[in-house]
Amino acid sequence: MVLKIFLLSFFISIIFNYILIKSKYGLDLGVDEKEHALHTHQVSRMGGLAIVIAITITSIFYSQDFMLILASGLAIFSFGFLEDRFHFDLPYSYKISFIAISTFFLLYFTKEFAYDGGFIVLSQTNIFEISIAAIIAFVGIIGFSSAVNFIDGLNGYSMGAMAISLIFFSIIFYNQGVENYFIISIILLGAILGFLIFNFPFGKIFLGDMGAHLIGFIVGYLSIVLANHTSVSLWYPLAIFSIPIINTLQKIPRRIKRKKLYNIPFSESDSEDLHYFMFAYIKQKYPNIKSMALKNSLATIHILIPYFIINLIGFIFRENDFVLIGLFLVSVFTYVYVYNVLKKKV
Repeated sequence: MVLKIFLLSFFISIIFNYILIKSKYGLDLGVDEKEHALHTHQVSRMGGLAIVIAITITSIFYSQDFMLILASGLAIFSFGFLEDRFHFDLPYSYKISFIAISTFFLLYFTKEFAYDGGFIVLSQTNIFEISIAAIIAFVGIIGFSSAVNFIDGLNGYSMGAMAISLIFFSIIFYNQGVENYFIISIILLGAILGFLIFNFPFGKIFLGDMGAHLIGFIVGYLSIVLANHTSVSLWYPLAIFSIPIINTLQKIPRRIKRKKLYNIPFSESDSEDLHYFMFAYIKQKYPNIKSMALKNSLATIHILIPYFIINLIGFIFRENDFVLIGLFLVSVFTYVYVYNVLKKKV
């Protein structure tokens, strides 16, 4: 049954990604005007739509819980679709507002708040502590939705990272008997892998803002559910997602400063992220590789290998909060060190 569910989501995703590519639906028409772009040709930005179609069709048959998550995410889907299909450039405050609406409805209907902080477990009966848990969950899901979008800059990077983490999520949900969320993780994993077949390594289709924000929204929610219904605490997702988290914490003040100094909109992308520097480093290191797509994907591999190692260590020590905190701190310091080294080299 599990394999059947996974394969259904996987093949539906493949079919619709292929259709979108062949129909040239939602091409990134502004590629020539984007100095930060890491691709040199027009590509459909509607990969997220194919993923949504795949998980929707599969969930109709196998997961009513996933249907509730998708219904809550309609606000994210709406603004993302407008951006990816019609190339609307919405202010980031508008995007955050739409993500907040989706997050509010999801948390309102599910009551899955961030209670388990490892050393501090908030009460589910005390109204004050429930409020704190709800605020943490609200801010966390919104933040992670943006974090996934912020790392969506290389072929296979953001969705490769989410696929790695979802594999470990699925194992934990399965081992601890949380069947409904195990099924959700499997459905989402299948749809993502169907997309990655076309996105990595040659970048035949891109995820788009809708896909990145929506999948970040879902995985952020699953992280809270994981802490609420299994033996791991919130330190586990915090540790394994240290790379997108620190990338986001770097990016926000950088863009705020840029807006104040140069009046550049916060929503306008920049080329100061780790993956941009890694791509520039790969171009310098491998001048004999002519294909920009291969260089792009090689940069992805250089980031995803340490990401996988972090996830593996986090999985092995998933019930040890001291190790997870240490893993988070080591990951952050290593990230900052590598970031500064690459920035100087390129």
